[in-house]
Amino acid sequence: MRLSPRDVSQFLDFARRLPLDAPAERVEDWLSRILGLNPIQRAEYSPSPDPNALFAIAIAYHTEERERILREDCSIPAFAVYEDSLGVYQIAGLSTYLRTKGHIEEFLGRLDHHKKIRAALRRLERGQHLEAIAAAIMREGCGYGEATQGSADQGIDAIGWKELMIIDSAFSDGSVTASQVLPGEQTFLFASSKAVIGHATKQRLLNPAHIRELVGGWVIQRSTAGLWRQSGIRMLSPVQMILVTTYRLSTDAKAACRELGVQVWGIPELVYLICKLAPATVFDADNGQAFLADGFRSWWQQRDKDRLMASIEPIAVG
Repeated sequence: MRLSPRDVSQFLDFARRLPLDAPAERVEDWLSRILGLNPIQRAEYSPSPDPNALFAIAIAYHTEERERILREDCSIPAFAVYEDSLGVYQIAGLSTYLRTKGHIEEFLGRLDHHKKIRAALRRLERGQHLEAIAAAIMREGCGYGEATQGSADQGIDAIGWKELMIIDSAFSDGSVTASQVLPGEQTFLFASSKAVIGHATKQRLLNPAHIRELVGGWVIQRSTAGLWRQSGIRMLSPVQMILVTTYRLSTDAKAACRELGVQVWGIPELVYLICKLAPATVFDADNGQAFLADGFRSWWQQRDKDRLMASIEPIAVG
C-alpha cells in the first residue's frame, strides 16, 4: 500500500491539533488509529523487515511538517515525533517529549502560553524593542547583556558576554587585587536584529543581505576599527554571532547561518529563551505560569533605557 495525499493530509491535521501534553503513543498505533487501518492493512503499511516501510515515510512527513511550521509560520509545533530509549518511534505533545529530556515543570507551564508570547513579539512597535529583548535575554542567560545606542553601531545591536575559565590575578598579574577580567577569559555575544514592524497575516521573509551585514559586523569587531573594543574584544576573542529577528528565514538563509556559525533567534527560539530565562515577573506562577504582557514589557524596557554607546576614541593595543 502507498500513502495517498488524503492519508498524509489527515494524519498531519491530527498532529497539528495535538495538545502540548498529549501522551506518547507508538507511531504505528497512532497512524493505524487515525487512518482506521485493520490488522491486514497495518501489516501492509509496515512489512517487516523493510527499510522502506510506509510508517517510516510517515515519520518523515511529520518531521517535515514540524520544520515547515517553525520556518514558515514562525510558530511552535505542538507535537513531536522521536525515538524512545528502546528505539521505538513515538508521537506525543511537545511538552510530553520535553519532559523526557529533563525540562522542569516551570518551563513547561510557561510554554503552555507560547501563542501569547509569539503575539507579543509580533506586536513590537519599533526595531529597537527587539534589540532590548535580545539584551535582556543575554543578561539573564550570560550575566551581562546590553543593547547598543545610535545608528553608528557597525551593525551590532546588542552585546553580551559570559565568563569562561577565570584565573586568579595572583597568578597572572603583579597586583593581586586586580579584579578585571583579562582577555581570553570571556566569550562575547554580538547580536544584529531585524524586526517586522506592523502586523502581517503571513510572516515576511528576511532579505539575505542582512545576514551578510551581520557577518561583516563580526569581522570588523575583531579589527582595530571595531567600535566595541571598549568591551574587551580582541582579535582572537571567542565570539558568538546571533541573528535576532521576527522575520522568517528561507531554507537557504537558515542553512547559511548554520554554515557560518551564526545562531538564529527567530520567533520560535525567542519563545523558548523567554520561557527558559525570563524572570518571575514575566509569568504568573499562581495562575498556571500565565504570560504577563506588562511584566514582559517592563523586563526588556530597562535594557532599552540603559543602552551602550560606542567609544569613538582609539584604544591602544599592546
